[in-house]
Amino acid sequence: MQARLSAKYASRRTQAIETAALSGGRFRVHYQIGEGAARPHWIEETGVCLIGSDGSLMGAIGCLRNITEEKEREERLTYLT
Repeated sequence: MQARLSAKYASRRTQAIETAALSGGRFRVHYQIGEGAARPHWIEETGVCLIGSDGSLMGAIGCLRNITEEKEREERLTYLT
């Protein structure tokens, strides 16, 4: 997934996961894939980091959700206000 992200969104995603790993908690981040396409897609990624007994990051479990329509609706409402 990281390879499909621009540097801006890759950095945002990495920071969210690293922060969660340090706190042993959950993460939630929104980012865009397909930049430069006629209609890029917005993704919401949520998950929880799995921390080993030694405190190291073992992995993460999460879910990706397409939120493109929600983002487009937000943009229209912002434009109208």
